[in-house]
Amino acid sequence: MGPVRHRARRAARPRETLEALVTESFREIDRHRAAVAIYQKESRHLREQPRFGYLAGSQRRFEEAWLRTLERGVAAGVFRTDLDVRLTYRFVRDTVWVAASWYRPGGQHSPEEIARQYLSMVLEGVALRDDTGRNHKE
Repeated sequence: MGPVRHRARRAARPRETLEALVTESFREIDRHRAAVAIYQKESRHLREQPRFGYLAGSQRRFEEAWLRTLERGVAAGVFRTDLDVRLTYRFVRDTVWVAASWYRPGGQHSPEEIARQYLSMVLEGVALRDDTGRNHKE
């Protein structure tokens, strides 16, 4: 979580910050896939243990960083105003973190390439666009 926050703080604009959060999340999955998978499955149980009391605060700071980024983007006119920020956060977070279940370090794609493709899908969609930037319709 530390490297994610550090790189996100260095990115001044909301879109760059979101890109940094996603990219660094994939790098963390690459470096600590087993720990991420355990956290995802056991975080509720672990937070009940005094030894892992720090997890609740860490999770809260992580969520706040993402929500602030999205809120800044909406306020700056970079992100859509018609989407619920908290729902958007959950969608992007879950889309990224589920990769821990299938990603294998040293595989076909680097963490940066996976992040680039995820960001393209999240920020630009999967529908083809014409020269005006509008989605093609069937």
